Amino acid sequence: MNEQERKYREQFYALNGDMDGRVATQQSLDASTAIYHGNVVSMGFLPKIYNVATLKRLNEIANTTIAILKKVTWRYLNDEGYRKLFGFSPLLEYLITTDSGYECLIPIMRIDIFYDEQSGDFKFCEFNTDGSSAMNEDRAICDAIAVSNTYKQYNTHDCTLHAQELFDPWVEQFTKIFIMWRKTQTCLTSDFDASAVDVAGTTETQSTIATQSTIATQPTIAIVDYRESATIYELEEFRSRFLAYGYNCLIADMQDLHFCGNKLYATDINKNHPAHKTPQQVDVIYRRAVTMEIMAELVAELSAKLNNKVQSAIDGVSGSEPINIAQGKLNTTTKKWLDNIFCTDTFKDNDSVMDYDSVMRQNALRGAFALVAAVKNGTVCMQGGFRTHIAHSKEVFRVLHLPQTNDFLSLEERQFICRHLPYTVHLSSAEADLEALINDKDRWIIKPNDGYGSVGVVAGRGVSKSEWQIALANGKWDANNPTDKSLEAVCQANKNEELPEVWSEGLSDEMSEAMFDEMSDEISDEMSKECSNELSEECSNEWPTHIVQEYCQQYSMLNTTPQAPQNELVPYNILTGLFAYGERFSGVYTRAGRDALIVGFKGGITLGTMASATQTELDDAKIALRLRS
Repeated sequence: MNEQERKYREQFYALNGDMDGRVATQQSLDASTAIYHGNVVSMGFLPKIYNVATLKRLNEIANTTIAILKKVTWRYLNDEGYRKLFGFSPLLEYLITTDSGYECLIPIMRIDIFYDEQSGDFKFCEFNTDGSSAMNEDRAICDAIAVSNTYKQYNTHDCTLHAQELFDPWVEQFTKIFIMWRKTQTCLTSDFDASAVDVAGTTETQSTIATQSTIATQPTIAIVDYRESATIYELEEFRSRFLAYGYNCLIADMQDLHFCGNKLYATDINKNHPAHKTPQQVDVIYRRAVTMEIMAELVAELSAKLNNKVQSAIDGVSGSEPINIAQGKLNTTTKKWLDNIFCTDTFKDNDSVMDYDSVMRQNALRGAFALVAAVKNGTVCMQGGFRTHIAHSKEVFRVLHLPQTNDFLSLEERQFICRHLPYTVHLSSAEADLEALINDKDRWIIKPNDGYGSVGVVAGRGVSKSEWQIALANGKWDANNPTDKSLEAVCQANKNEELPEVWSEGLSDEMSEAMFDEMSDEISDEMSKECSNELSEECSNEWPTHIVQEYCQQYSMLNTTPQAPQNELVPYNILTGLFAYGERFSGVYTRAGRDALIVGFKGGITLGTMASATQTELDDAKIALRLRS
């Protein structure tokens, strides 16, 4: 807790818990667009306040991290031997090595850390790239906090707090990258002037651009995600900002993309938008869909083509190596086959496409196939490119520890990694010690290599021994390998442990015991075989699907929620997210929780992030963070 937070808490106590302010705050939040999958997000009543010194430290952390990840990304793109350390499938490698058409390697990301404000020390939690979100949560929660009496009294008697501007700076960086991309293209995708888009971002120029630009000269941006994953209200806020900067803006479901006539078309997800039924040509994409969602769609259809041996899909492709998208390296034959799908002249006719029916009549690629084809053919600028998955994947935590990475990092960068990156290995017999994982489960956390949103993440200290064993099995510990210690022995050794409530509630002792016997047998036999089979079929050389990582120390602060008892403040563990736009630190996201995992579905809350500094102070400290006026 810093001095500003101490004074803010004093105001909270002086108002006896500010019950009226809490009601007003919750009403403001309920009326806002801080909605995630249909529910209003949960918030902390007290903001997280950062002073200049702390923001300067966070700026250093973000910029050093980005510099390292840029080096790793560049090495992957240019060194075939280094690529093998990640174990990505041939199809994923094909996407990642696709040229984005601009220099910026990681246009947008959020670096999540466990930060100790007192010492300035920290540990990394995860890196998010194109799916980086929660800008709208922070905006709405800060607005809700601002109606409370505690906030008003603090601003009157102590100092003025400022919320962050997390939308406009991204639009401006996005535009700079787009203009960079335009300069590298020899073939224009539509008749518009990129200079019609405002980069400076002043109110005067925004108004001028919005007034003078016409649809004929405005570039069209599509914010693309999968409908079921999209945070629609946040995307609508981004839409309003892109419109203010001179763009025509669509919010598109990935499934509604179509590529034909060497052009990419999209319809809008909003039923009231003019482009909902009339496709519009797209010039630039803000990709919110994470790479592995795109991969899932591609793999399903490409695998079907290979399994069915569709002759039209393999015509014109010859080579000494078999076509393989799931395992091994990206060989020449596989690359030719994929190029034939995504880069064929079949989709380069010049027919005009004006409405939905005419798009359907075209020989068009759709969905993720349309997106990949548009990028491969240089038809659109996509931010971020598929190469951002290198930093997004949990594999990078393991690779950063390897000697092959140390070889091209500076001494300071190697020391930075050693101090702040948690110990990370594959959940496999080649790298991890099963006995150590079982006997000291509270030290470890399991994560899917390519997961996001905390799905599939299991912290040892947050579950029982039996649940931890199941997590190890689900993590595809290769128990069928005769060199491994058997999960069956581990399960039998813990057979008498009390079952988790979700399993045993409402069951007799005999039924619970029988269920556990059956589950133990299933783990030791069927699950082991299943894991072994899946690894051999889907991964290169049985490449592990999960990592196991050192569980990091978390730092806490006292907080409460608008609905909590009057003066109750309880400790919450803090997760600090560092936004970076255009590879520069650009803001902070603060999440808090009381569970082993700091995530919404485990009772996590979002804290409004505010600065006790002025914009001039931040500018003088060379911190590229913008405050809301």
